[in-house]
Amino acid sequence: MNMDEYPDRLDMPGVADRNPDPVPPPPPPPPPPPPKSPVDELASKESALHDYSYPVMEDSPKQPNTYVPDTHKDLTLDLDTVAPTSDKTTLHLNDKSVVFSANDHAWQLGVINSKPDVFIASDGHFPSIRHHYAREHRIYALMKWILRVNRRDANRTTPLLMVDAGSNHGLFSMVAGVSGAHAIAFEPQIQLRSVINFGARANEISDRLRVLPFAVLDGYKKLGMSNFDVDDGGIGSLDYHNTQSAVSTQTIRLDAIPHYDLLFTYQQGRHPQKSLIYPADLGSEYAASLTKGIEENSIGPSSADIVPEHLSLRSPIHFLKIDVEGFELHALESAQKLFEKNLVQNVVLEFGPPNRWDITFEENISVGEKRQRSIAQCKRVLGKMVKDFGFDAFVLPSIGWEGTVKFLGHHMDKDELLAAGSGNKIVHKLMAYDFDGKPKEDDEFELELSVKDQLVSEYVPLPIPLLDQYIDALESIGEVYLWFAKRDSAQVKTVFAHGSL
Repeated sequence: MNMDEYPDRLDMPGVADRNPDPVPPPPPPPPPPPPKSPVDELASKESALHDYSYPVMEDSPKQPNTYVPDTHKDLTLDLDTVAPTSDKTTLHLNDKSVVFSANDHAWQLGVINSKPDVFIASDGHFPSIRHHYAREHRIYALMKWILRVNRRDANRTTPLLMVDAGSNHGLFSMVAGVSGAHAIAFEPQIQLRSVINFGARANEISDRLRVLPFAVLDGYKKLGMSNFDVDDGGIGSLDYHNTQSAVSTQTIRLDAIPHYDLLFTYQQGRHPQKSLIYPADLGSEYAASLTKGIEENSIGPSSADIVPEHLSLRSPIHFLKIDVEGFELHALESAQKLFEKNLVQNVVLEFGPPNRWDITFEENISVGEKRQRSIAQCKRVLGKMVKDFGFDAFVLPSIGWEGTVKFLGHHMDKDELLAAGSGNKIVHKLMAYDFDGKPKEDDEFELELSVKDQLVSEYVPLPIPLLDQYIDALESIGEVYLWFAKRDSAQVKTVFAHGSL
């Protein structure tokens, strides 16, 4: 049909659309992202972490050949390490044969591949604990290396001691205990204290683990808690405003930890396997001082003298771990006497970003005011750690790891950073080595180190002149793990002897 002869037919349905308009061409592709700067390229490359998997164990490892210095005969029982899975138990608790109850309310008992492996109890959240270990396994390796160096130190005359502020399921305490340390765990949530106690019994370390029913703060208060019912309770936190909470707790300062002899000697008539400790177990004088602190609502520097010196722990702490859901700065301030007396060798804490600290304000103030105050507090507290108390600061692998590496890359000398040559320029690697010439222990930790080519952990030093700028950048960097190591400690120098770029 010739449509020119029938122009009126253009209006007929189905006729005009026989010659549709041509399809428009697709839009041009978006421009490629701008190339990374050489510094960002280097930072991205160096922030990649060593990945590994453990070999399958055909049989259970034998009991380790634990080295106990002859000078410590009086502490031999305290220093023996325990390998909870060193008998045939391991064969019955591998990935294929462990079957957990489907009921979320049932308690579970599982094995965490922590080298030495430990039993961990849970009230239905074992996968969350396993995920936690996978996320933080480098911190566990660092703790095990630090404890090993100190345990084998022939000049040490005090117990090997680890403090776990914010213990949750007690995994750090369990690993420290089976690595030969005494552990003091703070856990304000009653259900988690029971979990820790059960785990201590399963790991046969009840005689060297003490669980205190307190939250850590720079003073003495009774407070409610929030988020204790979320997942495994790992984000349960103090809440100034939740006065009707089903879970409440008492707070305590870190420099008011009960004296070692109140916790670990058995002259008080307690059963040696009693891990859960309450104020009444610590004697009337200590309990009365806690009551006084609560009655006076004593907070801040004035609270430092509430618990008398002779009742407070004044023994060296070889590893202090702090994870108190936003109250880390207050926890550091609460340890002032311990820092002043040079009693703490290493501190590792979960840290930042600044919005993490919003919950620490009792006053009803704006978010902007909270951030301004908390950042100022952070600069003051961390400044004292590195300038007054003699610590060096390091960042460990964490959510904010790549952001940290890029931050440091942009603040380093560019010529030095981009100079030719092999090896890292920003990220250091802490390596295990034969530090004392003694026989190997042939234990699970040595197996782990062998698989990792003796790598303990990656880390980056945080220079003192950049500390304030780093704190200002934390909002964009994200959550990090900070490690403070005592600068003049001989044992810290031993730990670091093979730390290199």
